[in-house]
Amino acid sequence: MRFQSEYMYSTLNMSLTIFYYTVFVIHDQDYQIISLDFLGKRKYYLWDIIYFIFLLVLSQTYQIEIKYLQSTLCQFFFIFNLSKLFTCQQYNCQQIMILNVYLQLFLLMLNTYICIRIYVGDGCSFIIALLIIATISYRFAKLYEQYNFRIQNQSQNIEIKTQPQDLDLYLRILLSFQDIDYLSYSNRQEGLILENITLTHIINCQKHNQCFCEQHINNIQQFQENIIGEKRRRAFFCQFIKQTYVDLIEKLVINKKSINGLNELAFSYFYFLLQVHKHKAITFIEILRFSNKLNLSLREQCLVNYICELAEKFYTQREENHTEIKKKKIDNFYNQKHKKSVYIKEINQLDFSQVLYFDENFQEFKDKLYNTLQQKQIFLSIINKDFINLYELQKQGKDCIKNIDKLEEEIQKLIKINPFCEELNQFIQIFINYLGFDIRKNQFKLIQQSQYKRKKQQRINTDIFTKNSSIIYITLINKVGQIRKVQSNFQNVLGYKPEEILNKDLSIFIPQKIKQSHKIMIQNHIIEDQVTQSSQRKNYLPLIIAENKQGFGVPLSIFIKSQKMTNTIENHNDFGLIANIKSIENEYFYIMTSLKSFKIQLMSENYYKKVFWRYSLQENLKKIYLNKIIPLLHYFQIYSKNENPVVGHEDITVSTLAFLPKDIFIQENQQRNFPKLEFCQKTQIQDLEQALNKYKIQLFDIYQVRLKLYLIQNQQFSFNIIEIQSFKLIQNTQEQIQNLKIIQNQLQQFLNINFKIDKNIEYLESVLNTQNYSENQSIISNKIITQDNIYTQNTRSQHFQSQLSQNKITQNENNTNSNSQNLDRNYIQKQRILNAQYNKIIHNKIIHHIIHQAIFKLLKLFLEKGNMEELQNKKIQEFSNKNIQKIKIFQKVRIIL
Repeated sequence: MRFQSEYMYSTLNMSLTIFYYTVFVIHDQDYQIISLDFLGKRKYYLWDIIYFIFLLVLSQTYQIEIKYLQSTLCQFFFIFNLSKLFTCQQYNCQQIMILNVYLQLFLLMLNTYICIRIYVGDGCSFIIALLIIATISYRFAKLYEQYNFRIQNQSQNIEIKTQPQDLDLYLRILLSFQDIDYLSYSNRQEGLILENITLTHIINCQKHNQCFCEQHINNIQQFQENIIGEKRRRAFFCQFIKQTYVDLIEKLVINKKSINGLNELAFSYFYFLLQVHKHKAITFIEILRFSNKLNLSLREQCLVNYICELAEKFYTQREENHTEIKKKKIDNFYNQKHKKSVYIKEINQLDFSQVLYFDENFQEFKDKLYNTLQQKQIFLSIINKDFINLYELQKQGKDCIKNIDKLEEEIQKLIKINPFCEELNQFIQIFINYLGFDIRKNQFKLIQQSQYKRKKQQRINTDIFTKNSSIIYITLINKVGQIRKVQSNFQNVLGYKPEEILNKDLSIFIPQKIKQSHKIMIQNHIIEDQVTQSSQRKNYLPLIIAENKQGFGVPLSIFIKSQKMTNTIENHNDFGLIANIKSIENEYFYIMTSLKSFKIQLMSENYYKKVFWRYSLQENLKKIYLNKIIPLLHYFQIYSKNENPVVGHEDITVSTLAFLPKDIFIQENQQRNFPKLEFCQKTQIQDLEQALNKYKIQLFDIYQVRLKLYLIQNQQFSFNIIEIQSFKLIQNTQEQIQNLKIIQNQLQQFLNINFKIDKNIEYLESVLNTQNYSENQSIISNKIITQDNIYTQNTRSQHFQSQLSQNKITQNENNTNSNSQNLDRNYIQKQRILNAQYNKIIHNKIIHHIIHQAIFKLLKLFLEKGNMEELQNKKIQEFSNKNIQKIKIFQKVRIIL
């Protein structure tokens, strides 16, 4: 009976041991980075297998002659395996983990003691040995716990001498900590690791508001996600692990140290990026960057290509899934209301690399078509000869057919990309007519029709092939920001030929204001995950100013995507940003200025040629402060200081006035520059009222301006883009008075500045009165002339009637001279009419000349002396004297007639 019970204990012990081993080992695999690389199986199972066999042997202790040890040992095995099963379920608790280590060490030492006692003989007391073993096991368990979680100092002192295998295992163990629940995690020693990593990152972080560490917790849900949950902890751990990988690999590559396991460490880093970090741009950039630096074997190069294929499939599938989730049925109303969002979604689905492919291969296709036509001509010339060389005929025929097949494949690729290209369709027609046969002709006609019907409604596809649109590709590996590919029509957008900007830095057409920080912008851009809808909006810039070859500003809309491409120049894969650049074509004017001082940085060419060419040379434009011309811009200068920085675009539309010097003032100065007008001197806010009161309407033209102001702020730069929608000269005096009152109210309301316009209003009213007086005098003169004309006509008619009666009386007496007298009367009458018309013309010229001279002298005397009343009285008296003298002259002329 005792034997059966011992056998039962032994059998149960063995079963529990097998079950424990299976469950516990599988559970341990959950705490490893699930990876496909050959470094994934880091754990050496040899010792586990030996230990497992050792447990199986010891489980058969019913054959031991020392009877009292049999039941004791079986009971210990039973308790041990039960505790193992319990710890498997509660592995996240710190106390259970220490207990697990303790029991494992305790059983190992106990089994060792029993083996020694069995094979050597009786020793010390079993109770004393048990206490000693328990004490030693507990001590070793604490040391093991301190050893495994003593990572705080190691995280700060990872040196090149660290073996890649050890570092990789260390990082994998560290990554497994992020899944531990918060309540247990906060009480464990690795909580210090998190605090150290977190504080180090926050202190050294230079990304400011763009980094996840700057996110503020505003509600309970965010607190649960970031603090209690694993989201924030995962972000810090992933960033630390990634940076550790990068630092060590770069140091080893730079120092060119041949350390075993370096390539394996790099591959482990690649899979970490793919399966844990999961960021498309960073994954491709790091894989391609380090694979070019490392000395890889042929097998390892194949593995790199395999990793790239996995990454491309993974991210493509993720983007497709995201598109399917967000896809909705959009009606016509939604299309109109959310036109911008729909445009972003549509353009995000396009493959810009296909546009570059079309541009690069279209010229090659034309050359091949020309060569194939020449081959066909040679083939036909051979057939037409009297003596035909069959060998040469066969060779030419095969080459011709081979080239025709290649052309057909190329045509099918090109027509799928851009079926609306007229030049391509013309060459396809040439191919069909001269190189196609009956079946081939019908096939191509069907292909053309189907492609045209399929893309007829897709306006967005045709927009990227317009003259004002171009595709540009820049690399993100090694020479970040270098232009590698560009579409041939880029010259239509910014004036540069493709060969002028290839392999040049992107800063060649970036404004000077942001030229120094554009690489930081690119780095920040690739950090953003481009899958989410919000990041897609960030990839679309509806308005940005670029500098063309002539130095003028060009308004552009840009859509940016990350793209993996084949670099034909260096014959290896490349990863970078591909952008669709489209110039904004409208009648608006665009100016780029500094954010706070409104100093001009760039100006569109149409605005310069219409307005500013009279005042300044192009090279002097950057010295001008635009708020000296448009005073209301001073409000936005204060607004940008008071408001919190807004990342992105913030647009404000306003109507106001602009002041520019009159043409007479420009002619007097001869030179086209603004320094004499103090437009190149910055005005402080406290001196603004004094500066505005210097604006005299006698010296300036008033323009009515409607503008839209885009405030663009970032951590690296800040500037304004001003879209001038209308710029109209106000010539009517009454409108000038009304607009001056409007600008006075605007300055008072927004800037609390009293813009004194009394003198300007008085001047304009005096000019208006002078104009009204001149108009009244002109009306009076016209009435006098009209009355004189009526009196003259009546006098002439009476005189004419008297002459007729006199002629009738003397008609019989002077029959012989009647014909001559009639001729004389007709001649006299015509002469009188001509004299009257001539007098009228002279009269009008005299009046207009008098009015013009009076107004001109009035303005001139006002500018010289400023005494308006005296000048007005003098001019009125002069005008009246001239008018009286003119009337006397006119009366004398009438008397003479």
